[in-house]
Amino acid sequence: MTAQAAVATQPATTAEQSGDYVLKGGWYTLWVMLAATLFGFVDRQVLTLAATPLSLSLGLKDAELGMVQGLAFAIFTVLAVYPLAWAADRFDRRLVLGCCIATWSIGTTACGFARNFEELFGAAVLIAAGEAGLAPIMTSFVPELFKGRKRILANSLIYIFAYAGVSAGLALGGSAIGFLDARHASLPAWLQHYESWRLAFF
Repeated sequence: MTAQAAVATQPATTAEQSGDYVLKGGWYTLWVMLAATLFGFVDRQVLTLAATPLSLSLGLKDAELGMVQGLAFAIFTVLAVYPLAWAADRFDRRLVLGCCIATWSIGTTACGFARNFEELFGAAVLIAAGEAGLAPIMTSFVPELFKGRKRILANSLIYIFAYAGVSAGLALGGSAIGFLDARHASLPAWLQHYESWRLAFF
C-alpha cells in the first residue's frame, strides 16, 4: 500500500468531516501573531503620549510632530505592504516576521536616541515599515491553517486584538512613562542622562 493510499484510508475526525478544523500549529501561530500585533501598537502610542516632552526636547514644530505621528506611518506602511506580502508568500513567514520585528524594534530604539526631526522621522519610518508586515502575514496563514467556521473565529480574534491593541498600547505606554517619571531620580546615573520619554522607547 502506498503512503498516499494509507493516508486516504485513515478515518477523518468529526471536525474535519464538518469542514471546521484547525491544522497543527494553527493556534500557536495565531497567538504569536496576536502578541506581535499587541506589542506593535505600544511604540506608536508612546509617540502620542510623549508628544509634549518629546517636542520640547527636540524643538519640534506642530507640523513636524504631525508628520512623525501621521505621515511617516501612513506613507511608508503603504509602501512596505506589497513587498512584504510578496515575501510572505514566497519565503518562510517566520523569517519575514523576524525581520519585521527586528526592523520596528530598531526603529523604536532609534526614537529614543533621536536628536532632531530628521532622525525621529527616520526612526518612525522604520517602525512603520516593520509593522507593515503583520497584516499580510496574518491574512496569508489564516486561510491555510483555519478551515470553515474556525477561520471566522481566527479573523474575529485578529480584529478584536487590533482594536484592543490601541487601548493596551496607551495603557502600557502611559504606565511606562509614569513609572519612569516617578523613579527617574533613583535610576542608575548613566540612565538619568536620558529623559523619561527616551527610556520609555528603550
